[in-house]
Amino acid sequence: MNGLDRERLVAWAGERGGTADLARALRSSDWRVHDFGALAYDDRRLLVEGLLQLVCDPRANESALDLVERVGANAGFSSDDLDALIREGLGMSAARLRAYAVLGLPLTATADEIKQTHRIVAKALHPDRLQQVDEPARRAAEHLLGRINSARSLLTSREPAAPPEASVPDDVLLGDPEDDVALEDVPLDLGTDLTDLLEPG
Repeated sequence: MNGLDRERLVAWAGERGGTADLARALRSSDWRVHDFGALAYDDRRLLVEGLLQLVCDPRANESALDLVERVGANAGFSSDDLDALIREGLGMSAARLRAYAVLGLPLTATADEIKQTHRIVAKALHPDRLQQVDEPARRAAEHLLGRINSARSLLTSREPAAPPEASVPDDVLLGDPEDDVALEDVPLDLGTDLTDLLEPG
């Protein structure tokens, strides 16, 4: 992260109520040894949210995402906490953000742009094109091709923008109470019907 990015992050966090401690931490010269866990929770959260904004500007960047994960762990956020922050801030899962980063795409990429980028990279990594390279390089290309294929697959699949809420939709509560059916009147079979609902669609 360069000095300009740090100052952009300091300004962004300051506008959102970040403290002087956060500004000092952001300007720290060596992020690998800085103890972000010593910051107040709100500052740690702003730190991760701000870094996520930088990850995606203008294209998702995998090394920047790696930095967010390291800093997030240093700041005391578990992978589930980080996933929740990504969902809240960017409207997608951490896995989906990683897929954009693997392909180096902006979060606004269309399905055609995803496919086109995948095609270009996959063509360059195709085993037929790598016959002249040594075995370790071929294995590395094969591994990268697998990651590229997985990223494309994830990005072209449908994923809800946010996890489903556990609350009752508002329109369910708007009906006439006399129209409501008592729960004991509803037959409930806990066999295969519910397990079908639990299968990923």
